[in-house]
Amino acid sequence: MACTAKDKKTSDQHKENRNSSHGTRQSNSTSKKKKREARPSRNMEPLQPSSKRLNTEVQMQDGDDNHNNEDEVTVLKVKLAQAEAAKATAARTSNDTAKVKVLTKPRGEAGDGKRGYNLRHAMELRGKKGKEIYNEILESVRIYTIQAGLDFKKSYRYQDHLKIGNVFTMVCSVQPSMTQDCFPVNWAAAAMLKQFLGNHRRWLRKKGCLPASPTKGSTKGKARAQLENRRGSGSGSSNSDSRDESASGCSGLRVVD
Repeated sequence: MACTAKDKKTSDQHKENRNSSHGTRQSNSTSKKKKREARPSRNMEPLQPSSKRLNTEVQMQDGDDNHNNEDEVTVLKVKLAQAEAAKATAARTSNDTAKVKVLTKPRGEAGDGKRGYNLRHAMELRGKKGKEIYNEILESVRIYTIQAGLDFKKSYRYQDHLKIGNVFTMVCSVQPSMTQDCFPVNWAAAAMLKQFLGNHRRWLRKKGCLPASPTKGSTKGKARAQLENRRGSGSGSSNSDSRDESASGCSGLRVVD
């Protein structure tokens, strides 16, 4: 029995030693494992630099987004400015169109005191400023009639219609108030041109370049006048001389004093 108790005691000591050594090994392995976990791996990048790079990328992306937003805002501002400018232009155009007053041609002929009308008054160019504008328009008609090459020995009725159209176009280009919106079918410019040609023909008769005017109402006289108009300018030298004298101011449309 004594041997048995001794053996049992020895056996218990061996067990304790084994358990203690096992616990020591287990604790050592646990501590090594913790150390391995705590130690960063060679393949794993440090957390702090990675977070810095991520923040940098986010900042760069935010900067690009802000830049794109600024570009969009700039484009929108430009478009808005263009739209406002177009709106203002349209408003001015509509106002200018609304301000244009249509002036219709009165009955009769301009300059005929009994059965006609006063051209300057019909064009509503009264007062000192109106006279200045009227004289400027007369001067434009005179200049462009000479440039267009109209025949001063013919009356308005027998002139080349294309040349007359050129005169109207050029007068309207330098005199904005002479548009057809204000004077339908260019009746005011036509009246000025008729007066200019009539005055010039009277001046040519005084110079002896044209025969005397036929008696009013005379059938023979009218036929002779039509024949003269159809003949054309006659000799080229006399026609060119009359144009030169007209250009120098010896004849033409009477300027209002």
